[in-house]
Amino acid sequence: MAHAPADGYTVGMGNVATLAINPHLYSKLPYDPLKDFAPVSLAAEINNCLAVHPSVPVTTVKELVAFAKARPGQLNYGSGGVGSAQHIPMEMLKVMTGINLLHVPYKGLTPAFNDVVAGQIPMMIPGLATALPYAKSGRLRLLATTGAKRAAATPEIPSIAESGVPGYEFDSWTGFLLPAGTPADTVTRLNAEVLRVTRLPETKERLSALGFALIGSTPAEFTDYIRANISRIGGVVKAAGIKPE
Repeated sequence: MAHAPADGYTVGMGNVATLAINPHLYSKLPYDPLKDFAPVSLAAEINNCLAVHPSVPVTTVKELVAFAKARPGQLNYGSGGVGSAQHIPMEMLKVMTGINLLHVPYKGLTPAFNDVVAGQIPMMIPGLATALPYAKSGRLRLLATTGAKRAAATPEIPSIAESGVPGYEFDSWTGFLLPAGTPADTVTRLNAEVLRVTRLPETKERLSALGFALIGSTPAEFTDYIRANISRIGGVVKAAGIKPE
């Protein structure tokens, strides 16, 4: 994608991992997230949530923080691997609250999530759409969502930011990109089509069921969004000392 002809015939999708996390984990990437692409539009944010097994005696973020502080280093959390979209937001929570949790990286999201549901590990930050059916059946407890505001699918669940951790924000996201140097009129035309499709009722209905919050943005807004995510996540990676394995 980064080295494709800038003629508008190669369109790609970038996400929080490829554009905002990986640059801080790997010293040699075959692309530069800001120089090698022409951002078209943020397509959607994927809501995540802080989930605990029902055996954990907490019902709010504040209670979890207090519970963890009373047991430094004794509580585990799972993720799909070092630098994953489950690892980074939990490390962000650790940095912002001062709690000490032990990271248990799995080889993929599914085995980590299954172990939380089974009670083998007490908590993780999975996708909201993945966790919600288990919460409804009583097999998980959702304490909060990770976005800047409450998720549209679960307006009754507070965000971490409003649960005593002001400024906390981490959403997975995805958006459309073209190779750098693509003519501006081509970028503008594709942007208009993305916005048209993301605003169709049938698109919203289908993707909302999967936990996607459709956004749509201008190319400039998406560029600023990527840059802000790179900066925010970089601070967490540095503070937590995260390194690839």
